[in-house]
Amino acid sequence: VGNLSAPQLFLLSRRERDEPWAERAMEWFTGFAPLRTREVNFAPVPLLQPSAQLNATNGPSSWQKLLFSNDQSLLLAATPHTVNRWQLANEQAMDTVAMVNAPITDMALDRADHNLAYTDQQGKVYLRNLATNSEQLIAEHGAGAAFVRFSFGDNAVISVGEDGMIALYEIATGQSMLYCTTPPLAITALATDPTGPNLAYASADNNIIHIWNSSNNTPIADLPGHSDQITLLNYRWDGQAIISASRDRTVRIWPIEHGAASIVQMNLQEQPLYASFLANSPLFVIGTASALRLWRLDQATSLTRKSPSIAGISAVSASNDGTLIATAAQDGAIVLWQVDPEGVLTPR
Repeated sequence: VGNLSAPQLFLLSRRERDEPWAERAMEWFTGFAPLRTREVNFAPVPLLQPSAQLNATNGPSSWQKLLFSNDQSLLLAATPHTVNRWQLANEQAMDTVAMVNAPITDMALDRADHNLAYTDQQGKVYLRNLATNSEQLIAEHGAGAAFVRFSFGDNAVISVGEDGMIALYEIATGQSMLYCTTPPLAITALATDPTGPNLAYASADNNIIHIWNSSNNTPIADLPGHSDQITLLNYRWDGQAIISASRDRTVRIWPIEHGAASIVQMNLQEQPLYASFLANSPLFVIGTASALRLWRLDQATSLTRKSPSIAGISAVSASNDGTLIATAAQDGAIVLWQVDPEGVLTPR
């Protein structure tokens, strides 16, 4: 197989083949049991290794959210009341982008890395220009957590919250529109399709994922299956699947073309904090409080898990190009993990 002393794992797969009928007949006449030939394949399963650790020892000890810039040059990290920024080329540098009174619940960057949208526990949605540091309140969803994403080629900000409303804010015109979900249930997660106008949101009361066309404001499909509150949704980079995480301790993958049935369900021992596809790769990442895991999805139910020894995770994020993963620990440490385009994990 190779150098077994190296820190490398291999995934074994085998397929049995019947011998030709003539050989089987000869074995029958001679009394020997028929033999089977086996086709054996080994595929390398790389271990998860740290790439770098940011100098966060003097920073807050409770990171709630992590977010890469789209060019992978920046990492934003949110505490309950601040948004902090690292230039990844200089792991010592940290500045505070925003300070808020109510705890931050979600944040998103546009693809140009010019605008930051974030929400707080009072249901307020803010849009901040990172170049000018100007900020405006663009939506309010009442008391409770709110969630935000960019859409329509980053020309609009979409937010949802406890009020069951979908708010759309057009950045160029400053015009806001509100749409009521049916029934108007509190919304606990939001994702926008990177390839089109569709969005997915989860309702608190029925634990169903709803897919909505935001260009004509019409529902497209409902995806039932989770048995407890859905806490996170993410689209795949090509818009062809959704990954969901729930308090029922499962992560599910929903191919859009397959309708209501989830194609894969991962049962975990604890509630997932994060789940996301890695761009242009069969890999996806799941983070819990005790572990960061990469899964490989080559076929409908073919999964391989990699699990490093990490304890006390409070936040996880993957870069948009799928090459970096960041984890924040409960002691304040932020670690970067590198993934190459083939899914091999090596030190940066």
